[in-house]
Formats: sequence, C-alpha cells, structure tokens
Amino acid sequence: MNLSKSDSLPVDRALGVQWNDFGTLKNAQLHVFCDGSQLGYGACVYLRLKDEKNLISCSLVAGKSRLAPIKQTSIPRLELSGAVVASRLYTLVADELEINIDSVTFWTDSMIVLGYIKNKTRRFKTFVGNRVSEIHDVTSRDQWRNVDTASNPADVASRGMRASDFKTMKFWMHGPEFLQKDESHWPSHLTKPELDDDDTELKKRGCRQHN
Repeated sequence: MNLSKSDSLPVDRALGVQWNDFGTLKNAQLHVFCDGSQLGYGACVYLRLKDEKNLISCSLVAGKSRLAPIKQTSIPRLELSGAVVASRLYTLVADELEINIDSVTFWTDSMIVLGYIKNKTRRFKTFVGNRVSEIHDVTSRDQWRNVDTASNPADVASRGMRASDFKTMKFWMHGPEFLQKDESHWPSHLTKPELDDDDTELKKRGCRQHN
C-alpha cells in the first residue's frame, strides 16, 4: 500500500457493536479470505454481525500479507501459503475476540487450493502436504468455499493498493458486497472440486518424494 495519503484514511475500530443504529446482536460470523500472487500472499478476517432487525455490519478485524519468496514459486503454492496465513490469522483473532462466534467461513478464489484442502484420498508432496495438514489442524473441509477473484478482498493483501484508491479501500475495510446480504445471495457451495490427475503436487506411488 502507498502510505503517502494514509493520514487521511478513516478507520472504524468499533467492529459494528458500538454503532448507534445497531440493535441487539443476533448472529456473529467470521469470514476469512486468502489469496496469492507473484508479488505476495496473505489473508484478511471480517466480523459480520446481524441484529434482531436483520441489520448487517461487516468490518475488517485483521489482515496479514507476506512478500513472495525470491526463488520462483508456483501460483498454486503461493495461494496455498495464503490459506495457511488465513488459518493462522483466524486462530489469532478467535483467541482475542471477546464475542461468541456462531460460524466461521474460509474463502479462496483458487480451485486448485480448494481441491487440496477438500481432498480426502490423494497424497501430496512435502510442500503441499505439510501445509494442507496445518490447515486441517485448524479448519474443517466444509468451512472452505470458493469466491470469485473480483469479490476476494485478500487480492489486496497479495497485490497491494494505493491509499488514494478509496473504492478499493472500502472493499478492503468492509469486505465484498455479498456479505451485506442474506446467505442465499452468497457464492454457491462447490461440493467436491476435482484435482487433475497430472497435478505436479500429487505424490506418485512408487516414486521418491520431492519438495
């Protein structure tokens, strides 16, 4: 992010619970988005609150990004690294929030990463296997869903943004528009994303394992 205009950016830290228009809390959710690119990878966490009148507020709780390694790394590996950041960031946020969370959803725009995480039968090489195992230690397969790239705020974490881009800043601070709507308007569930048989991260039977 270009910080030359950062002093003019309004940042709401109330997370919705102190807003005058917000009533009695009815439901609280965490939504964790992740992404990766040739520039970097990262994740962001949003708290979505709904009151008894079905008024919804959604605010950024935390975000974290890392630069991509100097050594060339495949995009799926970078996107998977973003998913690891998402699981770690969720653990940190869940430990710090003093509010009962009713549900947690993790979002990625990578069908390959979704296939890795939801897989139950295939075995992976070390890099992917270790990271998928860490993700499974914190999350369950059915918590992960697909989101289109344009609706993924973690794209900002992986690619950066200009502080003067207020449209993107609003997107970053409050998440995608569908979180302001009823769940029936959210991206549809994909029950079983398929892994290609020729995926280079799959461990071949009888072959030595490589990183």
